[in-house]
Amino acid sequence: MKKIALLPGGFKPPHAGHYNMAKWLAKNTDADVVVVKVGAKEREGVTREMSMQLWNLYKESDPDPISDKLLIQPSTSNSPVRDVYDFVEDTAPEGSTVYLGMGEKDTSDSRFKNIGKFAEPRNIQFQTILVPPQAGGISGTEMRGFIKNNQDTFFFNALPDHMSEKDKLDAWDIVTRDINEDLYDPNDKVSDYMKSSEYKAGMPDGPKKDITPSYKYKRGGLYGKMYNETVTDTDIICDNCGWTWAIVDGGDDLYICHTCGHDNTPNKMNEQKLFSKNWWKDIINEILLSEGGAAGHMAHPFDLPNVTSGRDLVNVFEQAANSLQTNPGAVKIDGVNSSIRLIDVGGTKQFAMDRGSKKDLDIKGITKADLEDRFSPGHGMIKVGGEVLDMFNKALPAIQNDLKKLGVLDDPSILFNMEYVAGKTNVQEYSSNFIAIHGLNKVKMEEVPGRMYRGKPLVKRYSQEFNYDKGALQSLLDNLAPIAKKRGFEVYGSVPTQMKAKPNFRAALSKRYTVETTEGAQTKPLGQWLEGMNNIPIGEFIFMNVGSTKKKVGAVSKQVYLAILKGENIDELFEDQGDKQKAIDGFATYLGTEKLGDEILKVLDSPMGSVENHEGVVVRDEKIAKIPFKITGKFILGGLQTGFR
Repeated sequence: MKKIALLPGGFKPPHAGHYNMAKWLAKNTDADVVVVKVGAKEREGVTREMSMQLWNLYKESDPDPISDKLLIQPSTSNSPVRDVYDFVEDTAPEGSTVYLGMGEKDTSDSRFKNIGKFAEPRNIQFQTILVPPQAGGISGTEMRGFIKNNQDTFFFNALPDHMSEKDKLDAWDIVTRDINEDLYDPNDKVSDYMKSSEYKAGMPDGPKKDITPSYKYKRGGLYGKMYNETVTDTDIICDNCGWTWAIVDGGDDLYICHTCGHDNTPNKMNEQKLFSKNWWKDIINEILLSEGGAAGHMAHPFDLPNVTSGRDLVNVFEQAANSLQTNPGAVKIDGVNSSIRLIDVGGTKQFAMDRGSKKDLDIKGITKADLEDRFSPGHGMIKVGGEVLDMFNKALPAIQNDLKKLGVLDDPSILFNMEYVAGKTNVQEYSSNFIAIHGLNKVKMEEVPGRMYRGKPLVKRYSQEFNYDKGALQSLLDNLAPIAKKRGFEVYGSVPTQMKAKPNFRAALSKRYTVETTEGAQTKPLGQWLEGMNNIPIGEFIFMNVGSTKKKVGAVSKQVYLAILKGENIDELFEDQGDKQKAIDGFATYLGTEKLGDEILKVLDSPMGSVENHEGVVVRDEKIAKIPFKITGKFILGGLQTGFR
C-alpha cells in the first residue's frame, strides 16, 4: 500500500523552514514519498517556476539521502486547500495512505476538516500530521522583501544550511534573473547606485552567473541597500514595527499596519512620500551624487530636477553642448569604482576601501587584511582592492604633505572617488592599466526625518563632493605616479575634453522611429516624439507582459526601451492605456538621451582619444544644474555587454 506525505503551499519563495518541514515528514512518518505541491499564484514577481527551481536546487544539493524521498510537483491551483482535495479525490492511488503535513497555524483551519469524507470512497487512509516549528522559518513576505531590496545576505541566511556559497548564488540568480531592475525604477536605487561597480567586479558576495544586464542596477547607493529598505509610491512602512505593505485605493484604513495596528497616516495626506518621483527629483538636487561604489550614482540628463518634458530634455543637451565649448567636461571612465579613505588602525595611518554600505566593515574601512572577510573567496574586488591599497599605502610617505593639504590626514570621512581599470575591466577596452581619481567626497550618515525602520530611525549613508585644494590633488597624483608605474599602472585625475565641432542635433532629431501597435505602426522623427512628451515618467511603475507573466517595471527603463525599439507590439506588451502612454514616453526619453548624447560624444576629444570610445562625459556647470551629470550616448546600454561581473 502506497504511503504518501503531502506538503502543499505557495512557497513564494521556499526557505529553510519549508525545506526542513518536508525533510521532517520524510524522517518522521513511514511515507514512501513526500509530495511538495507548489502553488500557481505569483507573489510580487516570484513565480511558481522560480519556486520549483529553488525546491529542486535545495534537494539536489542536499547530501542527506532522505532528500531522495522528496518529489516536487507544480500545482495548477492558487489554493493549497484545493490542492489537498484534488490530490485525495483524483491523484492519490486507491487504498493508499495520505499524511497531510501542517504547521501550527494551519491546524485550526476548518477548510481541511471534510477531506476525510472525500478519502473514504476511495479507501484512502487520511491523517493530518502536525510538523513542529523548524529551523530557518521566516515569512514569505520577508523573503520577498530581501529580494526586492537586494538584501542577498539576509536571503542567503534563510536558505537550507547544507547549501554551499555557490548553491546560494544559484538560488539568488533564480529569484532575480527575471526581475527588471533599472536605475529609474524606484525600488532599484540601491542596485544602481551602490551595486554598479560591485557587479562589475563580481560583487556583492561572489562572482555572478548570467545575471540580467540591468542588474548593474540593484544597484541604490543612497536608496536601498544603504537603508536596508526601499519604498515605492504605493508602499507604506510602519513607523512602529517596520512592516511594509502596498496601499490599495479605497477604504479608510490604508495607513493602518496589518501587523501591529499602528496608524501611519501622514500628518498631511498630501505630504511628499519618501522615494516618490518628486522625492527623487528633490533629493538628487539636494545631495551631490557621483558614480558607483561608495560614491553613489551620477545623474543622467532626465534625472535633473529641471528636466520634466521632452522639450526640457532637448534643451539640456543644447545647453550642455554650449557649455562644453568653453568649459571642458571630464571623460567618464568605464572602470570599477575603487574608492578609498585614510583611516587609523592601531595608531597607524593606512588606506582602506569603502563600498558605501552600512556594513560594519565599510563604516570602519576595509583594510587589505579585511578583504576576504568583506568579499567571498575568489571575488574580483579582493584583487582590485589589494592592488589599490598596496599602491596607496606604499605611497603614503611620498604623498603625506598632499594629504595634509587636502585635509585627508585628519579626516577619515574623506573619500577618494576613483576608478580602477585593468585592460577590459567592464565593457570598454583600454590599452593600459590605470587609476583615475575623479575627486574627493565626504561620507555622511544621517537619519531620514520622520522615517522609522523596525522601530528605529531610518538612516542613510552617502557621500557628497566638497571643495578641496585642486593643486594639492594634482601634486598627490604626481607623487603617486612613480609608485604606480612600478606596479604597472598609470595615474590620472580628471581627463578634460575638447569640443572639435558643434554637435549635429538636427540630424538626430530628424531620424524617424517606429512604435508598433495593433492598429498599425506609428512612425515619427525623434523630435516629434520628444515634443509630444509633456511629462517624463521618471520613477513611475507600469505593468509589462513578459512571457506568461506580468512584471512591474520602471516606465523609463532599459527593458521598456529595448522592447519597443526592437519592434514589439505595445498593445501586446501593456494592457492599461495609461501604461502604454508612459511606456512610449519612457521609450522616447531613453531614445533621446542615447541619440542626442551620441551627437555630443562624436565631437569631443580628449588626451585619452575620442570620447565616443569611452563611457561618456561628465558635465559640471551650475548654470545648467547644481549637480554634475553624465552624457553617455549609446553607452546608456553599455551595461548589457559587460562580462566582468
